[in-house]
Amino acid sequence: MTGTVAMLLSMFQVRSLDETAAAAVVDSLSTVGLRSEPAVRVGMARDTPLTIYLAEDGAPESPVAAHPANGDTLVLTPFETNNPYLERLFGHAGFGIFPEGSPQLLAGLSTRAPKEKLIAGLRVNHGMRELGVLMVTTNWLRYVKKGLLVTLTAADELWPLDGSLQMVDGISSIFRTADGNQFQPRSVVPIAARKQAKAFLDVYKLTALAQSHAEQEAEDAERAAHRGAANAGGGSTVEGLKDLVALKESGHLSDEEFAAAKVRLLGS
Repeated sequence: MTGTVAMLLSMFQVRSLDETAAAAVVDSLSTVGLRSEPAVRVGMARDTPLTIYLAEDGAPESPVAAHPANGDTLVLTPFETNNPYLERLFGHAGFGIFPEGSPQLLAGLSTRAPKEKLIAGLRVNHGMRELGVLMVTTNWLRYVKKGLLVTLTAADELWPLDGSLQMVDGISSIFRTADGNQFQPRSVVPIAARKQAKAFLDVYKLTALAQSHAEQEAEDAERAAHRGAANAGGGSTVEGLKDLVALKESGHLSDEEFAAAKVRLLGS
């Protein structure tokens, strides 16, 4: 499909191509499997010719990119794991999808943990006017808003990854936290907003399950070490080692967790 910026803005019922409009157009196109050439950018003249393609035909990357290849240490990348929920997360279409500039927003937060990484993000409205990004990280569910003239640094709210985030799917999709905060995905195309919201919620749920699974594995390893220590007190560590091996072979302990638990057991 060919046309101009003016035609594209008319389709999306947007009057001017400011930062918000450009982001909404790009997000909506990419969500439904399309892209424009040249890419939609702030400041493009209304008579700029555009060609709309299916995204599968080798187009340049959208500003919303999966698994950035720029070595950004603030973005989680897949790795080998025995955690079944992490494996599902790494294979999910919503993993690694976030608005342009999200890693920089995360980097500017005073509450960021030293090893915290971005997993997914979504542009949202909070209340009547406030605009920001809802993020899933390795540590938290975060709502981050850019700093204004008075406050140059980004500000955020955060919630534990406890699986309590819900999506109310009515005329428009709305996220609701356990303490009553509400966020609405920003998109001028309702079907695109629902698809983005559903993918984001899936990523959030899988991240919460992966964290819970990892915590359970750690507790199991600790219990096994304690059992081993008790057995050692009775004259033998054999039963404790058997417990650890069984946990490792069943996939409940990674190689690193098994080695650490064994060191604690033998050290006892």
